[in-house]
Amino acid sequence: MLRRSALACLVFVGGCASSTSPATSAGTASLPAPSQARTPASEEESRGSGGICELDPSACPRDGISFASQPLVAEVYAQSTTVSSRRAGSASASASLPAAANARPHEMLDIDARFAIECESVTAAAAKLRESVREAGGTITFDQSETREQRSETTLEIRVPARDYERIAVELGGVGAIRTREVKVKDITKEHHDAQLLLSNLEAAMRRYEELLAKAAAVPEVLAIERELERLRARIDRVKGDLAWMQDRVARATVRVRLFTTSPADDLPLATRSALYPSLRVVMPFDLRGESERHGYLGGGLGLAWHPEAGVIRSVGADFGVARSAFTGRPPGSRYVYLALTSLDLYSDLLGGGRRRFFNPFLGLRAGYAQSGGRGDLALGGALGVDVWKGRNALVGLGVQGLALIGNDRGVHAMLIPELAFAFAF
Repeated sequence: MLRRSALACLVFVGGCASSTSPATSAGTASLPAPSQARTPASEEESRGSGGICELDPSACPRDGISFASQPLVAEVYAQSTTVSSRRAGSASASASLPAAANARPHEMLDIDARFAIECESVTAAAAKLRESVREAGGTITFDQSETREQRSETTLEIRVPARDYERIAVELGGVGAIRTREVKVKDITKEHHDAQLLLSNLEAAMRRYEELLAKAAAVPEVLAIERELERLRARIDRVKGDLAWMQDRVARATVRVRLFTTSPADDLPLATRSALYPSLRVVMPFDLRGESERHGYLGGGLGLAWHPEAGVIRSVGADFGVARSAFTGRPPGSRYVYLALTSLDLYSDLLGGGRRRFFNPFLGLRAGYAQSGGRGDLALGGALGVDVWKGRNALVGLGVQGLALIGNDRGVHAMLIPELAFAFAF
């Protein structure tokens, strides 16, 4: 009895083992091998692959991503890199990314500043700023000077090393009063990093196409690959240009400076200022009475002129002079000539309008009193001259006056008066 019970248990246990083994085997066989497992994304990519992969399936990536069937090769290749990195794990994912992605990103700042500075002398301030830029190793990319309503203004755009921006900003406060200050600092670290990744992906795709080109045999295959290579090269050049531009923006700060003055410009000529100017004159009158009566005189005089702030009027004033006979014999009567003339001088817009520092021509009118040979005459005439030099507070002029003397019994006669004048601000 005991033997029968033991035998029955053995038979039951054996039957259970035989019934569970097929199920276990079946369950094990139903699980695919890890190497055979595919993600839905990779299956979809495999089904949608074509183009170059159909020409040479062995040359395409394992995931079956097509370089020719996608609109942007760089984005397709980036997807392939992402799928591979997910499957391989974090260690292999780091190895598959470009070196720039593994490095700790550093801050890349694009500095763009604008200043409006009021100063006493625009010319002096601009010269000082140019010298500072030169010492910092910077570059002036834009330089414009102009005069508006007798006020000078200069606009400069400079590029200086970013490390020297603070020093330049401090020096700007020394050239005048800062009326407007605007500084924009843009962090372009992400844009630069993304551009580097895009460039790496484009170059990887280009190498893959070059491998396919080496294996292509048919003419249509070669033409299709070369079209993609041409597109890739153009995009790589654009990305490299963007990277170079961003690196330059980070390396050098951009500063735009407007220098201006609210008062009449110091660096404009004398005649742009409204003031009185006394003058010292050297005169050499020639009294032309006829072939037999021509007498030359040499003397000096004083003048007082008002120079308006703007316009073509050079001056309005009065001149007084006295000269003694010195050439062509002694005249009858008195040996002296006396002059008292009013003057109005005008610049020519066609010849600079008196805004130059050297050689500003002018025309003038004269009216007054002249006495020669002991007899007085009404003097009417004009003047032609040139400002040889103009400064802030001084002027040197050279000219000649032509007068008609009328009013006595000797009749009308002419007088020419060359003169040299030195005028000073008062």
